[in-house]
Amino acid sequence: MATLRSLHVFDSICLFGSITEASQQINLSQPAMTQSLNKLETALGVSLFQRGKGMTCTEAGTVFHRRTRSGMNHLQQAVLQAAGRTAKDNPHLYRQISNSHLSCLQAVFEAGSFKQAAQGLGLTLSTVHRTFRSLEALLDINLADTRPNSVRRNAAGEAFYTLSKLAAREFRQATSDLEGWKGNYEESFTVGALPLVQSSILPKALIAFSQEFPHVTVVVVDGIYNSLLRQMKRGEIDYIIGALREGEQSEMIEQTPLFDDTLIVVGRVGHPVSKLKKVTERDLAAYPWVMPRKGSPSRGYFDAFYADLKRPSRLQCPIETGSFSVLRGLLQQSDRLSTISAQQARYELDNNLLTQIDYPLQQSARRIGYANRAGWQPSLPQRRFLQLLG
Repeated sequence: MATLRSLHVFDSICLFGSITEASQQINLSQPAMTQSLNKLETALGVSLFQRGKGMTCTEAGTVFHRRTRSGMNHLQQAVLQAAGRTAKDNPHLYRQISNSHLSCLQAVFEAGSFKQAAQGLGLTLSTVHRTFRSLEALLDINLADTRPNSVRRNAAGEAFYTLSKLAAREFRQATSDLEGWKGNYEESFTVGALPLVQSSILPKALIAFSQEFPHVTVVVVDGIYNSLLRQMKRGEIDYIIGALREGEQSEMIEQTPLFDDTLIVVGRVGHPVSKLKKVTERDLAAYPWVMPRKGSPSRGYFDAFYADLKRPSRLQCPIETGSFSVLRGLLQQSDRLSTISAQQARYELDNNLLTQIDYPLQQSARRIGYANRAGWQPSLPQRRFLQLLG
């Protein structure tokens, strides 16, 4: 990633139209700005500006600035939220943030101590401590509650950390977008995968995508929704794929539906219920069940469905799991039944590993799609990957 100093120089020239005007606005000498810009263009291998009476972005400069400006907006917002009045008195305060400030802050917060952060960065303890404190002094606020052997971020620190991570993600993507403009698609992006898409939908899309973009790395992270959501808000994940959450649309999160899916009843191959000509609630109530994890979109439906079965309390209660592999093992090795997404069980059904019980679940349709940060701008490969999911 380019240095923040060079990105500040580039961004200010884009905004003010000339090195002369930009140098006055950000209080940096014209020779220093010219030198920084030349180094940036050399590193990127493109001309970012057309030089004339003023300086206007080339096509490459426009591509690079779109993402750089987005990162600067996140960084400026981080400073405004953390510094408050100090930032209002100095609207260019965010331009004084350095790479060292951000790397030390993130390392300290993620390691939970100055000592471990220093070890991870390969720096001395005094250097990390001094850099962290200089950031607090610049913002005129404490970002963490510190003890001899631990550092715990406070509310201001959490806000600054989250937005600075988003800024860093955009700065990295700026270089990837520029390489894509050149025709070199070699970026990396991360998707959060909920259980529903892990067995069939996601693998199919990944295989097709890798054939079109063989040099783009897709990192798949699985987990529960709330954990993935926190990572996405910090820019560690670009979007989350799976069953959409009702009421989740907000100023921070957007959801896009791709298709509808329904729930089905499944059991082991050769399950006694699968041999019946007509399956009733009484038949289903004769067997123990496996239920979805609490808080998952399908759990509410299961609870209502299971209550209607009126199974006596003396019988085996359901086993709860959010792991599809555990669910599959439980079903294959017992007479337990479960409700599951038809898409999620597609591979097991097609390969005779599980069997679908002929009992339709009414009004069980759910929207499947992806969630992303509001205002998020996908790159061309990311957009193509989303198309392949549908």
